[in-house]
Amino acid sequence: MARAKEISASLQLEAQLSRENVQRQKGLTALKQMEDYCQSLARRQAQQQAKFGLTTQQAQRVDQQSQLDNRYLKQKEGVTDTEQLEKITAAYQRAKHALQVGWAQEDQQQGDWFAGMQQGIVEYGETAHHVFAATQKLASHTIAEAA
Repeated sequence: MARAKEISASLQLEAQLSRENVQRQKGLTALKQMEDYCQSLARRQAQQQAKFGLTTQQAQRVDQQSQLDNRYLKQKEGVTDTEQLEKITAAYQRAKHALQVGWAQEDQQQGDWFAGMQQGIVEYGETAHHVFAATQKLASHTIAEAA
């Protein structure tokens, strides 16, 4: 009988501790979610600050860089293996470099506006010539049929 009371008391204590652990776990989960949300807000605010006064293209580049940075942070979150962290960091560095090379190429293409303008003028001249030739042909054909 005394042993049964001890077992019963032990079971009640274990049940109480289990309920407390569940509540503690819920609290820790909610705290982690709140911390993640606060960090996300801080990153978004920093991103908005970085875009202030920039052109649309520059703002898009800030967005792309922030997206890459956020993905990197998310991928390395919880990873403790040094080798895996090095691989993730190397992949991030390659992606960042590719992004910057793409931007440089885009800037170079846009910077060569004079060549683009010359080509546009040549294409406009060719199109105008084709339109004139087609109009001349139509007029000649119409006059020939009328006569």
